[in-house]
Amino acid sequence: MATNPLHAQLDDLIADVSLTAIVFDRRGNQIRQVITGGKTHTTFSYPSRRYRRAQCGDGETELLIHKVHEVAAATIDFLPQPCRIEGTVGGRPVRAIPDFAYVAVGEAPVLGEAKSSWAEFERPKARLQQALTRKAADALGWTYKQKTRASLGSAEFLANVDEVQAHRFAHVPLRQEQAAAKALAARRTLTLSEVVAAIDEGPARGRALVCAMMVRRILEIDLHRPLDERSIVRPAPELPFAFPRIRL
Repeated sequence: MATNPLHAQLDDLIADVSLTAIVFDRRGNQIRQVITGGKTHTTFSYPSRRYRRAQCGDGETELLIHKVHEVAAATIDFLPQPCRIEGTVGGRPVRAIPDFAYVAVGEAPVLGEAKSSWAEFERPKARLQQALTRKAADALGWTYKQKTRASLGSAEFLANVDEVQAHRFAHVPLRQEQAAAKALAARRTLTLSEVVAAIDEGPARGRALVCAMMVRRILEIDLHRPLDERSIVRPAPELPFAFPRIRL
């Protein structure tokens, strides 16, 4: 009797997967727009300032991933549900839609999946999706990654991410962008309070504008310690002359 593909071990599934197509949206958007309807988990639409579009997703972990890549200075591009992977396993047609793709400075593009916990990746259907996504990442020359809430960072880091992205739409006048960039070019490392002084702002609005400039990739705040006037601020990593595209 044939083995049910859903119950096969991961290595066996990967070996048995044959890809037939990796389909991207022609306009560079996410391949699937999330619909609420009868879903048993939360869906969302996240208006991104950095990528200038509304991005949809499923569940709390995916939303956190959106927020992290909204502020991560090393991230060049981020695309949720980037493609549809089609193939066969054991002669049966199968398909999967990865949860996200991104590319960071100096790294290969990433094709990834998000779950609420590591145990979720061990479910039979999740293993089948993983086999397809790993196979597709390999075919594209990309890296495959899994993310859970726990793997995204500490509670302090995620709280800092939440604060920074909350200010993403704050208007930053050009003169203040230029003043921050000039101050950082001169000394490379400043405290948040020194950047606020350099842009000639008060503490509260100045902090908001510095956060907004991180979303714009003008600067990078160290989010791995408490976010306060002593937080370390550096210039954002320089964009490479050319980098791999994830909107194929």
